[in-house]
Amino acid sequence: MRSLAEDLRQRPEPQLAHLLRVRPDLARPVPSDVSELAARAGEITSIRRALDQLDRQQLQVLLEAAAAVQPVTLADLSVPPEEHSRLLEIADELWARALFWGPQPDSVQSAVRIPSALASVGIETYDTGPLDTVELESAPTSVRQLDDYAGMAAVESTDHVTALGDHLSANGPRLLRTGGLGVREFAAVAEAMDSDQQQVGFWLELAIATGLVAPDNEDQPALVPTLEFDAWSGASLPDQWALLARAWSSSDRDSSLIGLTAADGSRITPASQYTANPQLRSLRTHVMQVWAGVPEGHAIELTHLQSAIADRLPRWNTNARSRMVQACWLQAEWLGLAVAGALTALGRQWTSSVELSELRRCAESVMPTPVEQFVAQADLTLVVPGPPNPHLRALLNAATEVESRGAARVHRVTAESLARAMDWGWLPADLSAQFEQASATPLPQPLQYLITDVARRHGDARIGSASSYLRCDDESIIADLLGHPRAASLGLVRLTPEVVVSSAAPSSLLDIVRSLGHTPVAEGADGQTMVVSHRRHRATASSNQNAELAGADEVLIAALARALTRTQRNSSSDSDVDDSDATNASVEVPRMAVAASAALIRSAQEDGFPIWLGHADNAGMTTQLLVDVVSNSGGALSVFDHGSGRVRTLAIARVTGVRRADPSEANQTENNNG
Repeated sequence: MRSLAEDLRQRPEPQLAHLLRVRPDLARPVPSDVSELAARAGEITSIRRALDQLDRQQLQVLLEAAAAVQPVTLADLSVPPEEHSRLLEIADELWARALFWGPQPDSVQSAVRIPSALASVGIETYDTGPLDTVELESAPTSVRQLDDYAGMAAVESTDHVTALGDHLSANGPRLLRTGGLGVREFAAVAEAMDSDQQQVGFWLELAIATGLVAPDNEDQPALVPTLEFDAWSGASLPDQWALLARAWSSSDRDSSLIGLTAADGSRITPASQYTANPQLRSLRTHVMQVWAGVPEGHAIELTHLQSAIADRLPRWNTNARSRMVQACWLQAEWLGLAVAGALTALGRQWTSSVELSELRRCAESVMPTPVEQFVAQADLTLVVPGPPNPHLRALLNAATEVESRGAARVHRVTAESLARAMDWGWLPADLSAQFEQASATPLPQPLQYLITDVARRHGDARIGSASSYLRCDDESIIADLLGHPRAASLGLVRLTPEVVVSSAAPSSLLDIVRSLGHTPVAEGADGQTMVVSHRRHRATASSNQNAELAGADEVLIAALARALTRTQRNSSSDSDVDDSDATNASVEVPRMAVAASAALIRSAQEDGFPIWLGHADNAGMTTQLLVDVVSNSGGALSVFDHGSGRVRTLAIARVTGVRRADPSEANQTENNNG
């Protein structure tokens, strides 16, 4: 072989797919053929990225090979004979990453070459000894006990995200113009969640990655739940956890950066562009692989885990690597993947497969069974002996306050929590019925009296717009309002003994009247009570697709590897084919809406079937192309054109319609090209 390009041309589709998987930068933007792929793989920038993913031994072998006369025989490297089997493994991996080229090494007598640009890249000298082994704690923990703790942690993770979504629904904080939450807004969210900012930042970034939270479509966007959050909230606990765990596997949102200083001097906050860290996925995978190599029940210390990752990724910045490893350690424990340094059944499943069905099945085996009832006590507390099912959770979230979490949770019913539930549209009779149905014992009288009392006072004042007004049959309420210290700033005018109008917004009147100990309700222009629903404020769609990123990458890798392989079949006879050869005037492609075209294009990419595509050129003429879809992102559609036998990039805006092609049409085009 004379070049890396010639080597890659002879590699079968699975090997090209592996190369794209371990060096994902080669797929963006989509290369038109293998020659372009080889040129990109030999660039200094791409090589540096590839070197960052090598461990200490791999780097040392590559360094010695780069210093030798090319080609170099593996047996000539200074590796003891007893280590030749390991040397062959390293050489095979370097060849798979296109850092060695030539025939695939199958013995230590194989000769390999390095890309020419590699000689100009500085490679540090590393110890050639064996990689450090991870030290284990002496006494293993009961596997069953670990899984019990993991199940509870998994339940708590869904609780945190549910509480976060409910809070953002009613109090969606405004985002900065540059994106991200302001420092004060983030502190307010953490205070409302009664948790430290480090953990709240993680749940917030994970909810964004899962697509449960996103900016709304207002002129000054706020961070609110999406429509997907409502569907997620109604799912079973194993389903909820599985979605969170899969999103964590593919997310590049690094919550450990929150609170640090960005390059422009600003402080990094959640939901900002600065929390995106493309290195995070690779490091997270290495951390979980190290954990997976530890025997079941055994734990490792954080310092030993950091040493193991330092061996695997020695070129990374030491401080950044340590910070990310510590963050992964904590996040794995928050999700139930690990407990006290020991990997759980959930963690082992995560390292083997992040398919939703597999994650859900594993979660069902360790998560405690959801309960449908609570035990009501005379002090207005409700003891829930396990994780509540979605129906009971909705009632508790609306009408109670959480006092403690754990195997048995304690919720407290207060006048404020009941008034909040009624504000959200719960009728007093429905609340009483739901509490009675969910209680394993008769409701205590204090709880019944409290519901009746709050229902009687709920709506004792009605507030609307004048800019706003207050009308009330109880003149003492109006007198209290007029005597309030903020009355002057509200621009209050008493029209009648029962009506006061204000220049302030209705929300300001609501807040003040509530601070006086009353429970007013808002009413519309028609005088009817308005339900202040905590589920009305929603982003129409998620602005972040990281939840699907792993699957989308695999689809792209498979489609691109298939297309690049097919370009080689046509290269000898089709090297100078004009784009017009790819058209077929006799084929009819119906015009359709952009959304319908996009849906069929996505199906064609995922399932690998060819499609006829109508495409308008600069002159407005529409041509019909028989293509396989490779990638569709950012308004650009990359396809393998059967007519020209190469990969092309088209503007999605110029697509006039799509039709699924018959297999006979694709075969006929292939035969014509052959």
